[in-house]
Amino acid sequence: SSWIGENEQPSWVGVIFSAPSTVASFAFGRDNTGGFGDRAGGQYFIEYTTDAVTPGTAASATWTQAAFLNHAHVPPPLPSFRHLYDFDVALTGVTAFRISTSAGQAIDELEVYST
Repeated sequence: SSWIGENEQPSWVGVIFSAPSTVASFAFGRDNTGGFGDRAGGQYFIEYTTDAVTPGTAASATWTQAAFLNHAHVPPPLPSFRHLYDFDVALTGVTAFRISTSAGQAIDELEVYST
């Protein structure tokens, strides 16, 4: 099943780490088979926090934007495929990592990698 963002901002999907972590890269996608190319284009805000968070407190954490991706004009099915991104400088002390969307996108997988 996919995570599908709400039609309002901010709508996001992410992970909370059990201890502060280093994040060097991340990947996400809608559908690697190309069968579901819908709800993949649009704007993606890559964000992290170093605040102590739990699932119930993540929304109120202080989030820092690490990257901005605009898939709004990428023709289907290309936006739906898994994309891997590396940070020029690894993020340190990360307690949670998320992707916020502009509205209505779907994400089937989110991968977060250390060094």
